[in-house]
Amino acid sequence: MSQSKRIHFSLVFAMEPVVLDVAKVYESQKDVLKKEDVMALKEWADSKKFYAAEFDELELIFFLCECEYDVEKAKKRITNATIFQSRSSIFQNMDFRSDELKAAMDTVLVSCLTLKDEIPGQLAIYMRVLCEDAKLVNASNLIKVFISYSYLWFRSEVPPVNHILIVDLDVVTLAHLGTLDLRTLRELSCFYNHFYFGTLMKVHLINVGPWIDRLLGLLKTTMGREFSEKICVHRDASNLHEFMALGHLPKELGGDFLSFNQLHVGMKELLEKHADELMNKYKVHSSGFLQIHSAPHTEPDLFGVDGTFRQLEVD
Repeated sequence: MSQSKRIHFSLVFAMEPVVLDVAKVYESQKDVLKKEDVMALKEWADSKKFYAAEFDELELIFFLCECEYDVEKAKKRITNATIFQSRSSIFQNMDFRSDELKAAMDTVLVSCLTLKDEIPGQLAIYMRVLCEDAKLVNASNLIKVFISYSYLWFRSEVPPVNHILIVDLDVVTLAHLGTLDLRTLRELSCFYNHFYFGTLMKVHLINVGPWIDRLLGLLKTTMGREFSEKICVHRDASNLHEFMALGHLPKELGGDFLSFNQLHVGMKELLEKHADELMNKYKVHSSGFLQIHSAPHTEPDLFGVDGTFRQLEVD
């Protein structure tokens, strides 16, 4: 899909994803995706009182896609995703108009970039920590920014969304790594291994420092071998030109695209514009089902060190 069709720029250069036309999804996946399966899943979800928010048709299609178009598997995934979101700190207080998340948005840049036509995949998500003072960085809140921004862009692409992740570590120090507490990493691992929409093809770590071995060890321990095998380490940003055209790279990375500052303004504008949608999406509307499955489960029960998740049966 061409860049001009996928995005438009507002007066402050915000990259605005356009929600995918559901009819196009059915057409592109007509051999595996059945309307009646989606409607059956919707009827089931609407009849339950434990959903975190109402799922629209596109989200249900994502669930089905991730579950090999099996309705019963999708029900279990929705159930467990709801419990995970209700207990995970990275999905709490998702109000992007709050002072806490406004501060988080000031310390990180997340932007959607376009891959070269000949490179497999639909998009690239670029993430860069902006704040040099590690004391001002809250890792859990940075993950909230990343997840929410990615969610908005994923809804503009046909599932599964094949993408790469570019993490720019230019200003990151050992002090920054120290903000990554074990619980946050466990939750991130659980989210990636069980509830992540899309197919992550590669993770490019660029502008790495002498502490990179420590970070790689930490990621391998918490995120799992499959995630670790997707990591590519780059001392600088020069290799990005191999899979991204200069016209789609930010100016500071040697490209002819927008500057970091312009992309950052666009990111904040997008998240603030969709603040109500994001807050309602992750808000638990009914706790009846969650109370049934509450204590005595402990943190390791729900967020295992290797990214496991306590699977629950559902009717």
